[in-house]
Amino acid sequence: MTINILYAKSNRYQPLLFLWSLLSSSARSQAGGGCGSVNGTSSSTTASNSTSTSSSTQTHQLLSTPAAMVSSLRTRRHAHYPPPWFSVAPMMEWTDNHYRTLARLISKNAWLYTEMLAAETIVYQKDNLDRFLEYSPEQHPIVLQIGGNNLENLAKATELAEPYKYDEINFNCGCPSPRVAGHGCFGARLMLDPKFVAEAMSVIAAHTDAPVSVKCRIGVDDHDSYNELCDFIYKVSSQSPTRHFIIHSRKALLNGISPAENRSIPPLKYEYFYGLLRDFPDLRFTINGGINTVDEVNAARRAGAHGVMVGRAAFQKPWHTLGHVDTAIYGAPSSGVTRRQILEKFQVYGDSAVGKYGRKPTVRDVARPLLGLFHSEPGNGVWKRKADAAFLHCTTMKSFFEETLVAIPDHVLDSPIGEPSSGAVLLSRHVRLLAKAAGGAEEQKVKINCDTKKEDNNGSCSAAGIALADGPKPAKGSGFSKKPKGSGFSKKPKEVASQRSQRLVSSQRSQRKWLLKEAKG
Repeated sequence: MTINILYAKSNRYQPLLFLWSLLSSSARSQAGGGCGSVNGTSSSTTASNSTSTSSSTQTHQLLSTPAAMVSSLRTRRHAHYPPPWFSVAPMMEWTDNHYRTLARLISKNAWLYTEMLAAETIVYQKDNLDRFLEYSPEQHPIVLQIGGNNLENLAKATELAEPYKYDEINFNCGCPSPRVAGHGCFGARLMLDPKFVAEAMSVIAAHTDAPVSVKCRIGVDDHDSYNELCDFIYKVSSQSPTRHFIIHSRKALLNGISPAENRSIPPLKYEYFYGLLRDFPDLRFTINGGINTVDEVNAARRAGAHGVMVGRAAFQKPWHTLGHVDTAIYGAPSSGVTRRQILEKFQVYGDSAVGKYGRKPTVRDVARPLLGLFHSEPGNGVWKRKADAAFLHCTTMKSFFEETLVAIPDHVLDSPIGEPSSGAVLLSRHVRLLAKAAGGAEEQKVKINCDTKKEDNNGSCSAAGIALADGPKPAKGSGFSKKPKGSGFSKKPKEVASQRSQRLVSSQRSQRKWLLKEAKG
């Protein structure tokens, strides 16, 4: 096999790129000095016509390390988009095409994710792909999330999705649903097999020119130590081109509890996330879990997070959540758009979408994302009741709006988004946890012992090589460490109550100091 194969489709032959980066400078210049096309188009460029590719050579210079080369190649597809400081989480049956259309009408900068699509669905529906993968150009930047445990199907699914030009391909390693992690044997369960995840990410990367990322939890069941999380991140990032991880800051419990309970029962451990920021400075991390407002998003970013992912709040309260993203997070001027203007544009989309695939989608399917648009506004309850009745007989979005919008006052429909709320929101539990976790992460002495690193048969860093020198100091009740036996239980009730009172006063003082510091900053 000659070196010219690299020009056919650079990322399709990702393993060769690693070898290519290790060639001597003279060998590189003889081979043409470029990395090939990153736009998914074939190129027949060779050393003999290197003159005609001088501009391409300048654009795609070979970098000193394989990771740097991969990062350079894969970030070019969405180089003209805003950074992913804010993204909407992939949610099954929620972040469909209809919701993403509404979300993009409200925010121009938020990164949008599809629902998770199983690789098998894409492969078996290859003659009907538009129904699952099609989206309007206005939805960029947009990320496709796929799931699965079969390397061959993951490769085929990624290749079938490539013509749709998603801006990133994300691999699901965090879904705790029994249908996915149980019977399906993928999702969060894959965190127990980092070697397979690394192989899957390499296969996905080899069949797309888009960047790749992993969305995962901080652990699974009893495999929830910080050491094990570091081991997972290290193996996946060192054995594949993955440079971006979205971390849901709860572990997944696969003992039969529902996905909803998995979003509330396992405690949030933001200290794990901020530990990863410190211990893997060459990777990008997006925080997810328990963050619902733009104030909390900005607090997480000030604490060091590269990006923040918001889930159900962006669906249930799209106007109050997404409406502030462009101004409060990206610093863009207010668009002044009103809900009436958004609904007029959405009606055009909705009428073209209703019945596009036979009986589906229905008016109910298309209008479902709108049900939170008037959250906490006058007339919201009446609007929802009218919507429920209209779903029974309306066949167009125009007739649906004519029947339901009479419940909403004109001043609500015609008012642009206001300023984001402040003050009381800054006292929210999650902001305090974020601040405490970020501070605690600085005090932790979690380190990777590279000198005494133990290698397994695959040459990867084993969990034994990642040490916790001084244990993390998380918020009380986080479940990070257990209290020694007898600690506090032998004390008298009055003494215990006094200590609790002192701790509460101390906590309130710390909160006031932090808020004053944030206000000055």
